[in-house]
Amino acid sequence: MPPAERRLLSGAFQRLQQSARCLLWHTEVEAEPLGVPAALLGLDEEDARVELRRARERLREECLQVHRELAPEQECRHYLRLLDVTYRRGGVELDPDLREHLERCRHCMHTADQLHQFNGQLGLALAEAVLGWGAAAYVESRLRVDDAADQEAQRHAPARTLTGEAFGTPAPFAGEPFGTPAPFPGESFGAPTPFANPAQG
Repeated sequence: MPPAERRLLSGAFQRLQQSARCLLWHTEVEAEPLGVPAALLGLDEEDARVELRRARERLREECLQVHRELAPEQECRHYLRLLDVTYRRGGVELDPDLREHLERCRHCMHTADQLHQFNGQLGLALAEAVLGWGAAAYVESRLRVDDAADQEAQRHAPARTLTGEAFGTPAPFAGEPFGTPAPFPGESFGAPTPFANPAQG
């Protein structure tokens, strides 16, 4: 299971179409070029870029929906849109009433943190949502694979002309093909999976 502070992302990710999960996983978690998932999905890069923006926005909206469904109090639903707007702006200036609510509501505090991850830290947070406690080790291992691939490509780089232009074509991408991220035990990505209310756990 994912840690409590990633369960909204976990539930939201499972609700996306497989093509959206593919785009998000390859670009955010694997940090691969957009051309990799685009090729897997039979899209050109421009279409894939549009679909990636839609996938990110759909993931965010699903996070808000899961938050609404699991909210322990009506007040949590009342602050939902304010949470969304605040963290779209980076969470720099918190409304005083919202700040007071976050200080005493763990559910909304976790939601705020997960919405904040969309401001540039989504990769690790998404890995934690899908892979649970093994996420950090997985992301670190992928970085080592990428570093090794870069070093190997540099070692076998073609000779350069005096103008600095390289002969030949770039080395092919050495990453792994996308497979649907492994579900949690007893779960599948086929349909939304009910999540225990964090406030009760």
